[in-house]
Amino acid sequence: MIFDVICMIFDAVILTIYLHKILGARKESVSSALYAGCLCLVEILLIFLMRYFDGQHNSSRVLLSNLASFATTFFLTILHKSTLRHRLFVSISFHVYASISELIVYSIVSLLPATMMEILFSDDNCGLLMSKIVLFILLNITILLWNRKKQHYSLQYSILIMIMPFLSFLLLLTMAHQLTWTTGTVYDILHLAGMTGILVANVLNYFLLDNLMKVKELEQQKIQMDKQFEYETDKYQQISTVYRDSRRFIHDAKKHFFFIQN
Repeated sequence: MIFDVICMIFDAVILTIYLHKILGARKESVSSALYAGCLCLVEILLIFLMRYFDGQHNSSRVLLSNLASFATTFFLTILHKSTLRHRLFVSISFHVYASISELIVYSIVSLLPATMMEILFSDDNCGLLMSKIVLFILLNITILLWNRKKQHYSLQYSILIMIMPFLSFLLLLTMAHQLTWTTGTVYDILHLAGMTGILVANVLNYFLLDNLMKVKELEQQKIQMDKQFEYETDKYQQISTVYRDSRRFIHDAKKHFFFIQN
């Protein structure tokens, strides 16, 4: 149950990142408290549906869960200032990426040796965590491609933003031997703390790099403003020089005119 709550928080965070980067800022009438409350209600509803249909694998369960996932995501997109086309894209893509991430994890684990595959498949938390990491990777790729025209992402930034989720996924694959520990309070706490630390590290790494990117953009803007200021200053000095020369020419012309007139 605790791990479900942690995954719920991670889902809410990466969904917020995805909505903000694709759709832009939320509406002015939507406060931070209201937005956070809507996120919590959406995640609680999804967990309730998941628990309610736990153990059922019929077509109605799959259809209802897919519709609920799409509807809740689309509801959150309404809180942002964007077009209907972009809202549909975000809602559909997030749902599709969640399904693709589970398929990728299943395909990769199936290629491992039989012993590791059996251990990983027997631990639902590990599989869920790996699918969340893969989902975060897919979302990051989409964000980088979506904003490539509006915002220039350097190769270094792109690599740094992607390397942490990849390393986390590899780390989870190599943690298979830890899943064979004897169950107990201490081992369970350590295992939960390790998985939670991986999720927290991914989120902190993203926000850290994102803030560094914003600082770099501000520095570039300051450099451009300084250059613009220097350019305007030079132009002002040139205009001032031309104005003084013009006044001098007019003064001399008047003197010559009065002299000729006299």
